[in-house]
Amino acid sequence: MKTPLPHIIVLILLIPLWAAGQKNQGVQGSVSDAESGQAMGYVTIAAVDSKGRQTGTAISQISGKYFLHLPRSGKYTLYFSFVGYGTESRTVDFGGTTLGLGNQRLKPGIAIEEIFVAARPLIRRESDRIVFDVGKDPEVGKFKMMEIMSKIPELEMSPGSGNLNFQGQPLEKILIDGRHNDIIHHSRQYPMEFIRADYMAQIEVILPGSPEYHNEKPILNIKLDRPLPYGIAGEIRPNASSDKAFGIKSDLVANTPITGIGVNYQFLFSDAPKLENRSTRENFLPESNDRLLESRSESSHMTRSHNLNVSLFRPLFRNTGNIRLQGSTQRAETIAGKTNTSESYDTEGNRTSGNSTSSRMYGQQPMKFNGGVGLDKFWKTYTRRFNLKFGYDYTDRPTENRTTTRIEPSPETVSEQQSRSRSGSVQHALKGTFSFINGTSITASSRNRMLYLSTGYVNRRYENTSQYYLLDDLSGEYIEEETRFNGLNYRQEFSYCYLGYSDNLFNNRLSYSLRLHGEYLANEGTYQSRESIPLDYHEFNLLPQIRLAYEIKRANFRLGYSASVQRPNLMQMSPYVNDTDPDNLSAGNPELKGQYMHAAFFNYSQRIDRFPLKMLALRYYFRSTNNAIERTTTVDGNNVSFTTYENLGRSRQSDISFTISTREFFKKISAYFSIQYSHDYYRFHDGTENRNNRLSGSASLYFHPAKGMQINASYNIRPTSRSAQRQSDDRYSSLNVSLSKYFPKAHLGGSIEVEDLLNGHRFLRETLGSTSFFQTSYREQLGRIFRFSLYWRFGKFKQEAKQQHIDSGVYDMGTRE
Repeated sequence: MKTPLPHIIVLILLIPLWAAGQKNQGVQGSVSDAESGQAMGYVTIAAVDSKGRQTGTAISQISGKYFLHLPRSGKYTLYFSFVGYGTESRTVDFGGTTLGLGNQRLKPGIAIEEIFVAARPLIRRESDRIVFDVGKDPEVGKFKMMEIMSKIPELEMSPGSGNLNFQGQPLEKILIDGRHNDIIHHSRQYPMEFIRADYMAQIEVILPGSPEYHNEKPILNIKLDRPLPYGIAGEIRPNASSDKAFGIKSDLVANTPITGIGVNYQFLFSDAPKLENRSTRENFLPESNDRLLESRSESSHMTRSHNLNVSLFRPLFRNTGNIRLQGSTQRAETIAGKTNTSESYDTEGNRTSGNSTSSRMYGQQPMKFNGGVGLDKFWKTYTRRFNLKFGYDYTDRPTENRTTTRIEPSPETVSEQQSRSRSGSVQHALKGTFSFINGTSITASSRNRMLYLSTGYVNRRYENTSQYYLLDDLSGEYIEEETRFNGLNYRQEFSYCYLGYSDNLFNNRLSYSLRLHGEYLANEGTYQSRESIPLDYHEFNLLPQIRLAYEIKRANFRLGYSASVQRPNLMQMSPYVNDTDPDNLSAGNPELKGQYMHAAFFNYSQRIDRFPLKMLALRYYFRSTNNAIERTTTVDGNNVSFTTYENLGRSRQSDISFTISTREFFKKISAYFSIQYSHDYYRFHDGTENRNNRLSGSASLYFHPAKGMQINASYNIRPTSRSAQRQSDDRYSSLNVSLSKYFPKAHLGGSIEVEDLLNGHRFLRETLGSTSFFQTSYREQLGRIFRFSLYWRFGKFKQEAKQQHIDSGVYDMGTRE
């Protein structure tokens, strides 16, 4: 299909005309440290009019810049405050148009004792989080929840997705009072556009690597001032791309006095164009007569899926507890086709044999019910809080596949075979968690010591049956090959318990956590082939974890160590043999066992705030894995490869990355640069070793031509693959460009993205090898893929303004008696 590229380029150039933005009036400037001259982020700026009324607040960005909206002309007194610094004031005569105030300097450690200042700091950084006391913001009643989030520097709604990002990174979770909430969570953020901000008391941005949360990405924790209101909200998200894929996702949530309900439906369809793979494999085995294999394949893939999720929820015990019922089902079908041609040559370069095959696979995932129930409850006093949580989940995921393959070793010899496979995994999981928090006070702004205990039980059952048939030319029927039957009947049970403790020191500048995880595993099952092979084994593991975070001035340090076990999944264990290409066979390994990992990390970030730099970060990660699960390939004397999963003796992975982000150029453009070096080491059971070095990097440019609009361009260099048998450092580059826009009045947004703009299609080089073979492959990849997405939101909630209780000690601008 030919893409109308000129028309799309014209459309992209015209889209900025959407941005007929509002005119903002107010004052703008920057804040810096009086001694060092460095820009200061998170400074609270408050405006008080001539009648002593506070009319607005703003918070400076990381770059020190701020903009404070003023409602009308007149004289105002501005107050600048930050933790550990004296409060400064400045009087301005505002004439109704934007007024530039230049730079305001703050002096450390000097307080204005004789004045009660309304501009007490609303936002502060701690060791592992940023805290915004939103309930104390006098402007909180003017905003919706989503709008006021932008007062936290570097936390903003992405116009392309409509979801919150922190430092350009999507959030890992959104919690309400430290717990999952069915009205607002990571996948359901749109209700925040319709709920007043004064329902919140505090917002916490939990930074990656928090000792308390053990998170890899930022987490948003919202502490409520009162329960969320009754109402209804929904979102519709259609999307399409030029590689013949489209889908739609719809989500609806309603909160009523009787119960709450959430419904999510998603449809996906993909029919990607055919892709070509070419490979050359050299065989080093002395007894082999087939030294060289050249092969070529073309593959196509069509998939269609429906997903439905429904949840019922309601508060209990006067809003001190919750109950949740959840159910889901999925139906999917896949049709895949593949053609292969191959030729083998001996050491003299003479052709010895050839193959031509074609196959077609039909697979489906029947509809099955999956569900769960959750119950949580808390009790609290002025200095203590107790949390109790129980949960049960049931999952059932069966699949059925039928593959027909036609093999032509020569024009005179043709055979046809068929394989039928059924597999599934059923899981029951029980979990209970108890936590105890003790501190000076259990309030929205306190941080406290926490002791927590979690225990659970998981029962998994993996099943697979694979049967193989040959077509009888005389009868036209498929006859089963009884000697090739493969089956798996496997049950895995494990019980676990972990005890943890977290605390904060030095006025919340240092936080740490300790955790000890114990588990008992019992595996019972058989691998059924020509004979039954038992797969029984039992083990007990003790796994410690420790994390620490420290914030000092403009620097943040995080480090940690953890031990963990990762067990093989059904795909890795399935004994089904894929023989659609007779020269390249593949299957899972039913005899796999878990891998044991020891990981350590160190993160350092520094806020620079000197033009043009804003922040730099250094990260080091190390992981040592015993019994590592890796995908491996071997060849036989006929140069036929067999790919499966194997428990290696040991592997080690070391990553070091360095990132830089810049301040805004021309108030609208910012940049982000990252480079990463990785070293991988693998030791196989036969004593052979393999080492890989990988270098990757990225550069991103963000342009905000108007409010609610963003143009992003990113250039990336990445390795083509990661494998235990990788033999060379092959990399590829790509340029991605996107334009996104959000219309707040219509609650409508969308994006246009071009993936790999510089290439229509290309072949990526990959190498694989061992002491017995060396293989070079060229994998076709589509480029210049256009992706289009839209989202529309609607909602209505029955909500009332919060009753403001003004503390005269905070808002009285007179002098002390």
